[in-house]
Amino acid sequence: TVSLWWAEQSTPEHDVVITNPPYSRDHIPKFLRWCTKNRKPWLMLVPNYVYMKDYYQQSLGTSKPMYLCPPGRYVYESPKGVANALGQVRKSGEHKTAPFHSFWYFDSTPTMASKELFKWWMNSKQGEDNKCRLCTSTDYLPDQFRDSFDPLRKRLPKHKRNQMKKTHSADGRPLCKQCGQVHGNCKHTRDS
Repeated sequence: TVSLWWAEQSTPEHDVVITNPPYSRDHIPKFLRWCTKNRKPWLMLVPNYVYMKDYYQQSLGTSKPMYLCPPGRYVYESPKGVANALGQVRKSGEHKTAPFHSFWYFDSTPTMASKELFKWWMNSKQGEDNKCRLCTSTDYLPDQFRDSFDPLRKRLPKHKRNQMKKTHSADGRPLCKQCGQVHGNCKHTRDS
């Protein structure tokens, strides 16, 4: 079992919470509920689909988070010696990209009001200089960061989607046509 400090009775003294919580089970909704009760600024790096989940709005209570989208998709690096789903030990520096975009969900209140933070961001040109995008609501998320079930997401024509599909990884290994993972690493091609 994983011991999560926000599930414990006592919390260490802190000014802000920054986390990339486990995505499984009910960790994300529990963390969000804890954050709203905690009344301190928080930042959480999670998948793009979280804002579309049924639990999302309920878990936030009165909190009105903002969203910080990186200039591109995050690439996750596996620690040396950790086994993958097939039991194969990963090599140091082996990269694995998640099958979804992830970005920062955060609430700066009560330290700084969201409107103040957004005004500072725009006036200081932070968004232009580092190419990150600060969004005051999910309505303003860049299209590539929207969940596939978001009704605001624009769908490209089929010929454009097919042009964008990669057939091989950066190191030349073939990719699964259904999910885009390296051939042999996904459920579609594991046994073939």
